[in-house]
Amino acid sequence: MSDQSEFSDEVNDLSERYLRYLRGQGPLPDLGHLDNVRRDAVKQRFELLDILADRPLGPPPRHQDPIAARLGLVPAAAPGSGAEVSEQVHDDAAALVPEPVRSVLDELDLEFGSDVALDWNSPWMDWMSPDLTPVAQCSVLGILMAIFTCDDIAAMETASHSEEPVEIGGFLRKFPDISAVTLVTRDASRAIVLDYASCHPAIDPAHGWIPAGAYITPGPFNLELRRFLDSRLPRWEPVEGVEDFRGATDVAADAAAAVGEAMNASLGTKPRLQHKQTAQAALKAVDLDALARIVAEAQAGVIDPVDLPDRVLALGEAAP
Repeated sequence: MSDQSEFSDEVNDLSERYLRYLRGQGPLPDLGHLDNVRRDAVKQRFELLDILADRPLGPPPRHQDPIAARLGLVPAAAPGSGAEVSEQVHDDAAALVPEPVRSVLDELDLEFGSDVALDWNSPWMDWMSPDLTPVAQCSVLGILMAIFTCDDIAAMETASHSEEPVEIGGFLRKFPDISAVTLVTRDASRAIVLDYASCHPAIDPAHGWIPAGAYITPGPFNLELRRFLDSRLPRWEPVEGVEDFRGATDVAADAAAAVGEAMNASLGTKPRLQHKQTAQAALKAVDLDALARIVAEAQAGVIDPVDLPDRVLALGEAAP
């Protein structure tokens, strides 16, 4: 192994130890055994790690993102307003929220990071109601939810849910940018999420007219809010067999194996209909090697997608 390769491995090791030092998990690495040139190189790496360690992961918070402000996803800052004023307003508004409710919001704010934004001073929060107290606005990918505390959510479970859903319907008509409203008890033990549709009677084919909010079931605030956020954030599901595909190196052999497997599956059936029997007989005459070559070329991008059907048809016509 060359000296340069050994030094590169040592730099990587020192970088890992320095990261542990920045996280408070170990001592500062000692560079006394290095000469001046290599010590300077390692210090440059440490400076870069210092910068990256102080840099927040992901995009900036939505309320600090200028692009989000330009798109109208968050209210733009007023000219001349400073960060100190914004923080003070945030603290004053949050202080009025019941502790259990604020704890849930703070927890989810940390969990979802920049994907979710909380606004404690949205324009709709001057909504006057004897039963509902504004808490905050929660937004996920530009979808806005208004959160209110409500002392009596039990009325929402009865058959005559009329007052709260109708009032929420009026709220949503006045503020069409709001997609949903969450009502939560002050102790955060029960909450419901309402949208515009749930605030009006619905038709059921079997039971006729269904009262507004009949299918709304209250649950713990943290679960109801997390369910709403999870349903609106994109999720990438793992693709089965993708690791086997990544490890494939011999495309021709894989194509031949796939063609052979598919051919055996098709020829292993015993069709009863005449046209299927005719098709199976024609399939037996197809050159498997030629078909595997077409598959391999398509996988490699050699065949234009427009020409692919003609290549397959020509293969069938060439069969004896």
